[in-house]
Amino acid sequence: MLKKSLPFLIPFVLFIILASSPLTHALPEFRGVWIDVRSIPNSREGIEAMVKELALAHFNAILVESFYLGKTIYPSDFLAQQGLSRQMESFEQTNLDPLEIFIKSAHRYNMQVHAWFDMFYVGLNQPGELLEKFPAWQSIQRDGTVGYKQGKNHFYWVCPLHQGVKEFYTGLLTEALQNYDLDGIHLDYLRFPDTTVADTCYAHEHREHFQEQYGIDPIRIDPLTQPDMYRLWNEYRAQSVTNLLSEINTTVHHINPDIILSVAVQPRGMPIELNPGFLQNWPTWAEKHLLDVLIPMTYSSRVNEMKGLTVWVNTFLLRNLPAFAGIQAFNLTDIKNLFQMVEFSRLAQFQGSVIFAYPYLNSEILDSLKQGPFKQKVEAPSRKYLLSLVPVEKFKSFSILIPIPE
Repeated sequence: MLKKSLPFLIPFVLFIILASSPLTHALPEFRGVWIDVRSIPNSREGIEAMVKELALAHFNAILVESFYLGKTIYPSDFLAQQGLSRQMESFEQTNLDPLEIFIKSAHRYNMQVHAWFDMFYVGLNQPGELLEKFPAWQSIQRDGTVGYKQGKNHFYWVCPLHQGVKEFYTGLLTEALQNYDLDGIHLDYLRFPDTTVADTCYAHEHREHFQEQYGIDPIRIDPLTQPDMYRLWNEYRAQSVTNLLSEINTTVHHINPDIILSVAVQPRGMPIELNPGFLQNWPTWAEKHLLDVLIPMTYSSRVNEMKGLTVWVNTFLLRNLPAFAGIQAFNLTDIKNLFQMVEFSRLAQFQGSVIFAYPYLNSEILDSLKQGPFKQKVEAPSRKYLLSLVPVEKFKSFSILIPIPE
């Protein structure tokens, strides 16, 4: 009886061992951290010290917020040509280019630098410079108001249905790639706002275009009595985000075939039936290889909830694309929770993790990471390595050097 049971017991025992023991990584593994604008030191010495601190904790990648609320941390001739500020005032006043310093400093430690761009979210409590210059791009709610209020704050977004928005972002990213020795481009807020809070992109021209194609003004669609039309309107808006990503993907890899293009996504961001989610159809992006790496924001202070989000992501990811787990480092009841989340991302066969965010990484956490899940120092994966992880049968119309979206 025991002999007959052995083939079944061995895999089970191996799984239990893996689930209860830390995994070591000799293979490349992404160990990144998001560095927000407010955390960027306004001096060369401060940035270099920050990079050294992270390198000593065995991080191998930095995602530095480079475009936030419509302005860049680096000098941008592209923005100046649009009639916008050339650089954030705080860095311009000190004649500092933080992105350049991050890159040179990180590369000395063999660390990657990914420029982090906040895409459609451009204004906090005021429309901001970008929407003041291009008011036609503003995201209009179903009731005709601009932006939306959540808590004490008012948020302003651009609507990706505007052709000018697409041209703006491809131009902005092109300049960054041409001027800086980046390892990656990371896109955040490449989505709509939470549709339970804000139902947006009802500008008159978009409503007219939709009506010309489908015979109904979207503002008149009742989700309960016209579910098919409501799904169509959601698909129409979600497709505008997909189209922009497809264009960015082609542009980015035409300029530099080695750049890693990643997007931060909401695990439940895709439209499902009558739930629009965040109109962020990332399962389709993965299937069509419109990016190199997915970074699902599997944020939770509770380990089991993070595990559930990770399993949900894998259910839709279907090994179509590599993924790095987005892990929160704030509001943790126990520092061990962070380590368990890193370990579980490995069990889930993610190719790394990105911790949100630098301000929450105190010396105790950094030392513990180095002694725990990051004990063995490893290199960050290249784009070529990441592409090699995708089974050949998963590729459709796709080139290793310059992806051509379907």
